[in-house]
Amino acid sequence: MKRGEVWWCEEPEDTHPALIISRDEDINRLFDVIAVPVTSNIRGWDTEIPLDRDDGMPGACVLSLHNTFAAEKIFLTNYITTYHYRIIATSPAGATVGADRMCRTTVSRS
Repeated sequence: MKRGEVWWCEEPEDTHPALIISRDEDINRLFDVIAVPVTSNIRGWDTEIPLDRDDGMPGACVLSLHNTFAAEKIFLTNYITTYHYRIIATSPAGATVGADRMCRTTVSRS
């Protein structure tokens, strides 16, 4: 599990893809990670990054950057794809607070 990976998040109340934005050095030592939900509820807001089948998603959806959440790693069940940011704005604590442009790399795992 690494920063920039998208995993299926299967929480008891909801199942959706989620992009991990926690720093790599924190992921292995913490119980949960900071994540960005992926949703098919597209509003056209500036804080959304559109994704589709070409990005390895099941269909048209967005990264909802205004709805970051703490995801328990036990609920991150299946790897989907990896995204690499060209521009990342980070807070002093290292959390991603915005992204201007994103390029994708789909990685298959066996």
